[in-house]
Amino acid sequence: VVVQQGPMSVRVALAASPFHTSVSGGVEVRLATAAPQPGLPGQIITAGNVSFTYRPTGQITAVQPGRGQRGTRVTLTGRDLFGGGSALLSATVGKHRWTIVSQTNQLVQLRLNSTALVSQPPELVDIQLEASTGAIVQLSNAFTYLQHSTVTNLEPSRGRWGTRVALFGQRLFGGGTRSATITVGQDTVSTVLNETSTSLLFRLPLSTSRTVPDNVTIVIESNTGALTTSPVPFLLLPQSIVTAVQPSNGKSN
Repeated sequence: VVVQQGPMSVRVALAASPFHTSVSGGVEVRLATAAPQPGLPGQIITAGNVSFTYRPTGQITAVQPGRGQRGTRVTLTGRDLFGGGSALLSATVGKHRWTIVSQTNQLVQLRLNSTALVSQPPELVDIQLEASTGAIVQLSNAFTYLQHSTVTNLEPSRGRWGTRVALFGQRLFGGGTRSATITVGQDTVSTVLNETSTSLLFRLPLSTSRTVPDNVTIVIESNTGALTTSPVPFLLLPQSIVTAVQPSNGKSN
C-alpha cells in the first residue's frame, strides 16, 4: 500500500510477513502509475534485484495486567516488538495513546495518561505498537478498560497530623489489589490502618509546611499504578503549637 509518494521517492506499507524467520534476497519492485484516462492502463515501472530483508511479524505474547483504568502501568512482553525498526514511536490501547515508559525489542512498559477517560467501560480493546519504520505490532482483544474508581465520602473532612481519616468509594484500587501510595496534598501517608476496594482508613502524615488551613486533594495510587482522585476536598489544618506550660515545674500528682 502506498502511504507517501513524491517525484523522487515512494513509501509503501508491507503486508504481514508470511515467514517465521528473516528472509533476505533480491526482490522485484513494480510500480504502476495512475491511468492516463479511464480504460487505459498506467505505466509499469520495474526495479529488479533490489536487496531486501523480510522480517517475521512482531508478536505481543503477554500483557500484565490485562485490565485497568487511568494511571495503570502495563508491561508487554513478546518478540520483535520494534518490527525491524530501532525503537517505538507510539503505543495505542483502544482509542487512547499511552505513554511509553521504557522499551526494548522484547519488553515494553506503558502507562495510561492520568486524565484519560473511557466512554463506555468495561471495554475490551486492541493494543497496537508503531515502530520508527512504521511497522505495526498488534494484539487483538488484549486489554480491558475498567469503570473508573470513585470517592464518595471522607470522614472527617478536616484534620491535622495524626487524624484518622476514613475514605469511602467504589473500585478504589482501579483493577489492582491494594494501595501503593496515598497522598494528602503534597504529603504521603505512611500509616494505613485498613483498606478494601470500597474503604480506606489511614492516619494523616506530619505536614510541617502548613501554617494556614488549606483545602487539598487526596490521591490513591494502587499497586498497578491506577489513580483515584477524591473530588471531595479535605481541609488540612496547620499543626498545633504549644506556646507555654504553666506551671513549669511540680511534683507527682
